Amino acid sequence: FSFNSSGGGRCPACEGRGQITVPMQFLADIETICESCAGKRFRPDLLEIRYRGRNIDEILQMTADEAFRFFHANYRIQTKLNALRQAGLAYLRLGQPLSVLSGGEAQRLRIAAMLAGVPQDSTESDQGAATAGQLTKSGRTLFLFDEPSSGLHGKDVQNLVRCLDFLLQTGHSVIVIDHDQELLAQADWLIELGPGPGVRGGRILNSGPVQTHSGAN
Repeated sequence: FSFNSSGGGRCPACEGRGQITVPMQFLADIETICESCAGKRFRPDLLEIRYRGRNIDEILQMTADEAFRFFHANYRIQTKLNALRQAGLAYLRLGQPLSVLSGGEAQRLRIAAMLAGVPQDSTESDQGAATAGQLTKSGRTLFLFDEPSSGLHGKDVQNLVRCLDFLLQTGHSVIVIDHDQELLAQADWLIELGPGPGVRGGRILNSGPVQTHSGAN
């Protein structure tokens, strides 16, 4: 199954987009549901193929959390889906276009990709061996996140913190720009810029361990 080529079974009318673009001469183009596939993006014969009673369109409509339970017998798939859950993205649909993700969601998706590279039930020594191999190949990375907590429920901030901790434990460095007090309280070093926004800011007001910063208390 693929939207990238006709050989992957995509709908030939909409080329796997599920929508048809109607150009307008003086107005913005209009997107309409593809009549050929009814927005399901695949050819009818592909939709007849079912796995545990679901076709590919029905599976792509599942959230990561729903799919994690659906694929309970497939460890490899569950490992990838569990990474999305850990990154606070359990609500995303599997077939959701990347273009509709918020900035924070896109950043957490990259964290999930890093998490998915290590077996979730392995021991710490196993994880260390696995990540050491990854670091040898790809090197250590400096991650810069701009408000990754944007749109997150309070209880999901802790999931985000655990994801960031994972990056640190595997040898990477993390710089986070954020206003969430719960997230800031977990920082090793805090830098406060101000005193105001935009042109009224840009100066370092405070810099040091988070314990010495009154704003994080």
